[in-house]
Amino acid sequence: MKPHSLTLRLLLLASGALAPGAALALPPFEPIVTTTIDADAADRADGSLDGKISYSSYFVRPGITVRYINSVEPLRPVIIEVPNGDITIRGVIDVSARSNLSTRNPGPGGHPGGAAGLGVMTGTKGDGPRAGGGGGLPAGQGCAGGGGGHATAGLRATSRSGTAPGIGGTVIARRAITPASRGVGGSGGGGGGGRLVSGVAPVSGGVGGGGGGAILFSCPAGRIQIGDPVWSAWISTITNPRPDPAECGIYANGANGGIAYGNGLSMHAGPGGGGAGGVIELRSPRIEVLANAVLSVRGGFGGGISSQPYDRDPLAFSCGAHGGDGYIFFDSKSVLLDDASQRLAVQEWPFIYCLTHVRSTFAQDVVFRPGRTLQVKEVRDGIETLWTTVPRATSPYASPYLYGQTPGVEYWYKAE
Repeated sequence: MKPHSLTLRLLLLASGALAPGAALALPPFEPIVTTTIDADAADRADGSLDGKISYSSYFVRPGITVRYINSVEPLRPVIIEVPNGDITIRGVIDVSARSNLSTRNPGPGGHPGGAAGLGVMTGTKGDGPRAGGGGGLPAGQGCAGGGGGHATAGLRATSRSGTAPGIGGTVIARRAITPASRGVGGSGGGGGGGRLVSGVAPVSGGVGGGGGGAILFSCPAGRIQIGDPVWSAWISTITNPRPDPAECGIYANGANGGIAYGNGLSMHAGPGGGGAGGVIELRSPRIEVLANAVLSVRGGFGGGISSQPYDRDPLAFSCGAHGGDGYIFFDSKSVLLDDASQRLAVQEWPFIYCLTHVRSTFAQDVVFRPGRTLQVKEVRDGIETLWTTVPRATSPYASPYLYGQTPGVEYWYKAE
């Protein structure tokens, strides 16, 4: 168990109030300003390195964003543990990848994207077990990198690419987050290939987007609540609500692929592929995801080219090599997902949705409110059943789904 403040420990040691190696009382976590936390430094704050950052309680108020990085071990996920209190998130928690035009950075626990090719050089494959392939040798145009894969497959470029775009990464099973975990987040997208302009000038493709990070929240004796009850009560009274994505929730998104050079005359290098989404894992006897909350493990969009008129619009000018979605996993005996139609994964490109896993520790009912048809697959002893439609049920909620669960079985849900 560890406090977040190294300063507090040093002061106690200096005063003689605490002997070396003695346990400290856990502090609460309640930031009053938006902040970035280095998970490695926070983990080492009590002199041990066990992969956990522990608090007596965890509360993020509305309007506050807490971003986690890991400067020493980028492949290590973030593990937040509250042994005897509650976890309440009414602001934003962010472990998303942070790639840009030249960097390929993943979120903590994710994998970097591939490097861009220059001139006649191909792009390199991203890092990770299901990374996107690098863009191939140019045959006229530069070739785009492929998207990283995770819960869903990464895609291959459908535009703004030469004839040899990198392949997308395939699907990989969810891997649990533990203190020993490394690289359980999203795989990186592939780097775009280069090109020679006018046959002589070497120009660069786009870098591959980094994979989304992985974060675990655990409070074995309390409750995890994500969302604002007052705001959620109001939003449930209006038609098709869509909150500001920065309003409230947990984000482990993959980064967009990098933008490739283009000269505006239909000559360009290959854009980068998007990084795959990461992992959000919640463990508690009671989990509540309220109506205004977002849990997002979206893969990044494929990159565009620099000569496009709106190069900051990653969807409108994407090459199509999107990263696959990541995993959201609930380990609880009581799960409420309230108005989850756009909250389990905020998808801005159609037909692909994240997989939501619920592991049943006791016989229970799970209530969903998605705006689309809900599908379920049971996994017993590692054997998957076919996808089936979850029947709707009568309850105080509009158009809910109620699904009874059996202890020891893992359930996969998706909305279509």
